[in-house]
Amino acid sequence: MRVAVERGARRTFAVAIDQPGWARSGADGAAALESLLASAPRFKRAAARAQIRFAAPRGVDGLEVVERHRGGAGTDFGVPEGELRDEREPLGAARLRSVARFHTAACAAFDAADRA
Repeated sequence: MRVAVERGARRTFAVAIDQPGWARSGADGAAALESLLASAPRFKRAAARAQIRFAAPRGVDGLEVVERHRGGAGTDFGVPEGELRDEREPLGAARLRSVARFHTAACAAFDAADRA
C-alpha cells in the first residue's frame, strides 16, 4: 500500500495515498506507520459503509513509503498539510465514484452522530 510521510518538528503523519481520509500521526515516521496500521480495523468499517473494498496490510512491510514531505505548523497542530503528487492529477471516473461514496458515507455517519 502506497503511503506518504509528512514530518513536522513535533509530529509526523503517515497518509495512505489510495485511501481517502486514512492518515494517522506519531512522534516519528515509524510511530506514524504503526499508528496507521493500528487504525486499519476502524478504517475498514468506514470503507465498508461506503461500499469500498479495503484490505489492510498485515504489517509495516506492506506499507511502501513513496513520498516524503516536510510539514509545518499545521502538521505539528495535527493536520497533514502536504500536497500529494496524485492530488495534482484529475481523478478518473472510478476513483471519483469511490471518493464520492466515501464522502457520502462520512456525512451520513456525522448526521447520525448529530442525531444521537
